[in-house]
Amino acid sequence: EELLRADYTIATDELAALYGVAGPGTGGVGLIELNEQRSGLLSHAAVMATTAHSDQTSPILRGLWVRERLLCQELGTPPANAGTVPEIDEDATTRERYEQHTADPSCYACHQYIDPVGFGFEHFDPVGAWRETDMGLPVDAQGDMNDVEGLGTGTSAPYYGMPELADVLINSDR
Repeated sequence: EELLRADYTIATDELAALYGVAGPGTGGVGLIELNEQRSGLLSHAAVMATTAHSDQTSPILRGLWVRERLLCQELGTPPANAGTVPEIDEDATTRERYEQHTADPSCYACHQYIDPVGFGFEHFDPVGAWRETDMGLPVDAQGDMNDVEGLGTGTSAPYYGMPELADVLINSDR
């Protein structure tokens, strides 16, 4: 529970600035308090950066991270043509582009379990800084930790923000 809901972390002044909070002020590393937008490990910059592309967020990588690393749910090997960032409408928000991609029936089978989870991370840019807009539009960071207890169970657990996702995961038997 504390790993997912901690309202503190260890950081430098620079990392604290990225998080939008006061740093330890020591010139080194120290304990900092996180704001209400963040929740434990779920919103750490290291997780955000390793689950994004260098120039954009990735609901797929972030959703897979939750499924595979936190819930130990395996989705199997992607098809040979999988793995590219969708380039459907370059003026669309990240969410809109991935929704267009997932509308393809050959992609939907797996992405129905990945993308709804990853969309909840959209307030965090590729390195974990908070953002309010994407392509000049307000970020839609509504997520759904669907089928949290097991793929194919047909359950829905909508969430908004990392503290709510943390609660869904903490309360899961999985």
